[in-house]
Amino acid sequence: MTFLVHMFMQGEYDGIDPEEAAEMSIKAADDGIPEAQMFAGLAYMDGVGVEQDYAMAVKFFRLAANQGNDEARVDLAYLIQEGLGIDKDEKKAFMMFRTAAKNGNVNGMFHLGICYEFGIGTKYDLAKSMEMYTKASEMGDPYASERLGFILYEGRDDVEQDVDSAFELFIKAANMGIPTSMHIVGLCYLQGVGVEQDETEAKKWLKMAADSGIEDAKDVLSQL
Repeated sequence: MTFLVHMFMQGEYDGIDPEEAAEMSIKAADDGIPEAQMFAGLAYMDGVGVEQDYAMAVKFFRLAANQGNDEARVDLAYLIQEGLGIDKDEKKAFMMFRTAAKNGNVNGMFHLGICYEFGIGTKYDLAKSMEMYTKASEMGDPYASERLGFILYEGRDDVEQDVDSAFELFIKAANMGIPTSMHIVGLCYLQGVGVEQDETEAKKWLKMAADSGIEDAKDVLSQL
């Protein structure tokens, strides 16, 4: 059952619907399977196949995390950080993200970077934030690539502005389906920032962003 839900969550199996996937994950979770407990937590957190219930999500994420599932640990830390279904505790969430990151969890690295960048549960530290984003980006996390791109594009604190490197990070994230990065890539092509100006490429990326719901991209396209 856990394997079927895993395939369903990856979009590689359509023999079940969200309700059946949630039912299977909860049943397998009750039998103590950590991955199923994580899937059950996701179902309750996002309200997929079941009514949204953050407290139940906390329960299942904690069960999986206690068995060493770092992805569930990250999800639980997020709920603790936001105070969803459990008392808000940003410092505790930070420590959980750090544990997952030390264990090599990419999502944990990204969230740890967010904590350092915005001073959530810890002191603001842009250097450490960039370190986490870089590691996660190199491991294929598009959100980390985008955040690192923003820092290099803006040139904050002692970080020298580097629009060329920023563009490479944005297009990396855009190619992995991140709509906001598609929008930025389109603007870069349109203005010739970090890449040679190319209105055809700009329109292509802006249309992809617009089709993904980015209103600003729709506005730019209408002006073109």
